[in-house]
Amino acid sequence: MGKLVPQNPNDEPASELLKYIAAEKCNRLKTRKLKKKRLLEIKSEEKTFGLPNGWEWCKSNNLITLMDAGWILACPPEPSPSDNIWGILKTTAVQARKYRQHENKVLSSNKEPKPQFEVRTGDILITHAGPKNRVGISCLVQTTRPKLMISDKIIRFHLVEVGMYESYVSLYLNSGATAKYLEAEKPDEYISG
Repeated sequence: MGKLVPQNPNDEPASELLKYIAAEKCNRLKTRKLKKKRLLEIKSEEKTFGLPNGWEWCKSNNLITLMDAGWILACPPEPSPSDNIWGILKTTAVQARKYRQHENKVLSSNKEPKPQFEVRTGDILITHAGPKNRVGISCLVQTTRPKLMISDKIIRFHLVEVGMYESYVSLYLNSGATAKYLEAEKPDEYISG
């Protein structure tokens, strides 16, 4: 909404950032680092408040290059005992704006890890299964130990790399109009993975 800090009229308008994002996505499509997705438009009824000069409405999906969910897998209940032993994150590892790497289950010894699901610094994680109060919770991974994978109950995404701040996106997912929207969209019953 532009209320956190004073607005600088000399700042580059958001329309320029959106052009950079579109160009970066186009480059990633050409190099096959991104699957083709159409850019989503904001409907006028979705614009629930006015924006400062230079700001633009944009769907979050238009800012994302990678979005995936982890692995569906039954694991022993105890956490991974060390950085050398693979673990799978539980949904409780994702708290509003806080990542808890110790909230994990050790990978069963008869299972091979899937490194493509390993959590990395800069991942934005959001829960999509569990009791209603645990769905739609998100955080930014600022640091993490190695050998932790996301589960099928956690979605992770990365932003287009054009100078956007993951910490800002994590903040807006957890507050204000976005948090109210996510809360309103949750079904009343338990959501399974």
